[in-house]
Amino acid sequence: MRHLAIPEIEKRLGIEFEYVPILLGGVFKLTNNASPAETLSGIRNKVEYQEIETVRFLKKHKITKFKKNPFFPVNTLKLMRGAVSLLGKDNYSHYVDQIFAHMWAEPKKMDDEAVFKKALISSGIPANKILENIMQPEIKSRLLQLTSRSVEKGTFGSPTFFLDEEIFFGKDKLIDLEDAIDRKIRGGMMQIGIGIGSAYYNGEDWTEVVDFAVNADKMGIDFIWSAEAWGMDAVVPLAFLAAKTEKIRLGTGIIQISSRVPAMIAMTAQSLSRVSSDRFILGLGVSGPQVVEGLHGAEFSSPVARLEECAEIVKKAVAGQKVEYSGKHYQLPRLGGEGKAIKLSQNIRHIPMYLATLGPKALELTGRVADGWLGTAFVPEHANIFLDHMERGAKEAGRSLADIDIQVGGSFELGEDVERMVEEKKPAMAFTLGAMGSAKTNFYNDAFRRAGYVDEAIEVQRLWVDGKREAAIKRVPDEMILKTNFLGTEEMIHERLTAFHKAGVTTLRIATKGGSWKEKTESLEEAMELVARHDRLRKG
Repeated sequence: MRHLAIPEIEKRLGIEFEYVPILLGGVFKLTNNASPAETLSGIRNKVEYQEIETVRFLKKHKITKFKKNPFFPVNTLKLMRGAVSLLGKDNYSHYVDQIFAHMWAEPKKMDDEAVFKKALISSGIPANKILENIMQPEIKSRLLQLTSRSVEKGTFGSPTFFLDEEIFFGKDKLIDLEDAIDRKIRGGMMQIGIGIGSAYYNGEDWTEVVDFAVNADKMGIDFIWSAEAWGMDAVVPLAFLAAKTEKIRLGTGIIQISSRVPAMIAMTAQSLSRVSSDRFILGLGVSGPQVVEGLHGAEFSSPVARLEECAEIVKKAVAGQKVEYSGKHYQLPRLGGEGKAIKLSQNIRHIPMYLATLGPKALELTGRVADGWLGTAFVPEHANIFLDHMERGAKEAGRSLADIDIQVGGSFELGEDVERMVEEKKPAMAFTLGAMGSAKTNFYNDAFRRAGYVDEAIEVQRLWVDGKREAAIKRVPDEMILKTNFLGTEEMIHERLTAFHKAGVTTLRIATKGGSWKEKTESLEEAMELVARHDRLRKG
């Protein structure tokens, strides 16, 4: 069945899997392993669960031509020798496809020589020649060599996948394998993400936003993030874009945890993953007191603890477990109520979770539980103020920083008038330092203070809170703008890209210039070309 899932991966990545015939019985003998029929025998509920997993896999990969073989287990000796006899020949892939079909689409007893011969003839494969070849000593010896070599590389069962020296076992590891192949193809290139949301449009120019997203998808942009503050929500735009795009990953950047209960977040994530063919990424964050308490009427206390509990509940729910939890902030089912623990009815899906965090404790949480980090207020020269905490959390969970996609970025604009570019960015930075939170709680302001801009951050916030907006804008230092964005000549942007790459950034989230979405699209194309040139220069 994994054979039927592989063509879509090949199509998406533009690569081709190489099938190597081995004798599974020989693998079991060499590794002291046994078939699932033996290892699962006598274990209550395990076989039934394997059946459930099979159904989920078939649904996930839209596989319809699969049937359980009633003759299983089938001795595959002749089948594998036949494959060996065709290795390197034009009809090898046809043979592989047809053998899988006869085994699992039109299930036959393929270890019966008469059935095997008839199946080959029906598939247009020279049966007599195959039956003659499989008796040749060199074919028998070659199969044994391939089996032994596979075990030496690490094989202990099937399916086993190798990417260079990296091994992946089991059909459920196809997702991890695809990610690893994608990273290898890129050769260390940073991925590119873009944003949409109420900070970028007012809802009236939605058609143009859609065109922008579709064009980004065609360009090969990796991520599009839908933000929410007090305008359009993060979810609805992504649901619409799921039907309009094909490859681009769709992420909430972010869902505010105080605006929804964890179970609803999980249901929404599963739904978006389903309608987008598993392109959805769940981005979560705590927002700030002005939005949480002012708009949603929820209490903004212990934000990190709330985020951790919310993430734990969401992970349980999407993993197909009963939604029951006993924490400080969430109790499921509700204590003293009439409800009971419920398991979501949607199929289990692999949904990456990204966290938008800034403070030390929140960053440690990101390191422990998240697949990616949606960072802001990021100065690459001071990346340690974020990544050290994240790495500490990752180590606590038995992981490394390499397991986390580090997504940060800024505005992109190529040109000579650097002074104008800097001045145009100062109002947004002043707003971030002065208004993204309350006078007492502003995570962005705190982050810039830890990056060394203590006096500047304090003064901009003071002026902004006092209503002296123009003075606050003027107090923003040029250096803060230049270090956090990609502005100026190609040489200047190249220097910034190098700094972000050296800091450990794996995905650049960029905002493009332009008064219209058409101009933004043109600017995005320009950015992609420049990033590509940068990567070529970096590789020498």
